[in-house]
Amino acid sequence: IFLEGWRISPPVGLAFLGGFYGTMVLCFGLLIRIFGAAGSLSPLAGKILRSVSALLLGLFGAYQLYIGIDSII
Repeated sequence: IFLEGWRISPPVGLAFLGGFYGTMVLCFGLLIRIFGAAGSLSPLAGKILRSVSALLLGLFGAYQLYIGIDSII
């Protein structure tokens, strides 16, 4: 995508790179703040968040296995 923008005009390619990496840095910063705030929650809230996170990750893993096995068969 960058090269397509660069062929149109170098500022277009650079704008793409700036937008892409700028968005990525801002989102990572937001995640750091969210996880930092989650660390100051009560132990019960932390346990609930870990449990929900593990459940969702397990469901996503099962879904990925289902899709992978289904594509093989």
